Amino acid sequence: MKIYISVDMEGIAGVAVAKHVQPDQKEYERFRRLMTQEANAAVEGALAGGAREVVVSDGHGPMTNILIEDLHRDARLLSGSNRLLCQMEGIDQSFAAVFFVGYHQREGGGDGILNHTLLGRIVQEIEAERRLQGVLVAPVKEGFDRYAGLSITPEKAQAMIREQAREAMDTVRAKRVTPYKVAAPVTFEVEFKRTAPARMATLFPGVERRGPRTIAVTDSDYVRAFKLTWGCLIVGMASFEGLL
Repeated sequence: MKIYISVDMEGIAGVAVAKHVQPDQKEYERFRRLMTQEANAAVEGALAGGAREVVVSDGHGPMTNILIEDLHRDARLLSGSNRLLCQMEGIDQSFAAVFFVGYHQREGGGDGILNHTLLGRIVQEIEAERRLQGVLVAPVKEGFDRYAGLSITPEKAQAMIREQAREAMDTVRAKRVTPYKVAAPVTFEVEFKRTAPARMATLFPGVERRGPRTIAVTDSDYVRAFKLTWGCLIVGMASFEGLL
């Protein structure tokens, strides 16, 4: 089986504040190593469970965080930010399953550490467990606030991720989790923090401006809709100095 592992950083064990995940900060080097180690734990679990090929996608910030020299020798690394599918670049039907490592809570969804990003529906661990019954999770910390939380140690976190990844391979092999299918047409709605990104996004044909800060993209094809939405976010980031 071929496994895709998408790795973010805010959800890594021990990460608690912004300086842990920002490349221009002293603490960043320490936590990018921990990010690499958690990715390795997932790779090791996948291989132990029978994976024949593993692709690791660096999905945080500039997407050049994972240290390839420290990555498991049998994994391949996708890095760099010029992507059409963002954190899922290169995904296709040849993959049997996707593992998500180091992901974080959506913005405003609670007190998750460094919660952020733009989402229409609430889609996170609890929602994933409901929609994909049988999906396995490995919670490594509890958020008290956006900038505070209670984390298990990296050693224990990596052991948990490794075991859950191995067990997930059994789940995939037994087909205890079926793919979640989105009915067409699909609509992505984005509410920006400012008006400028919403206005500039209308440069793209097919983008509807639903409010001063809100745009929507509707298409019969999910991937095509996502690509256009991602393009709107890229333009939005270029048109405004600050967080979208």
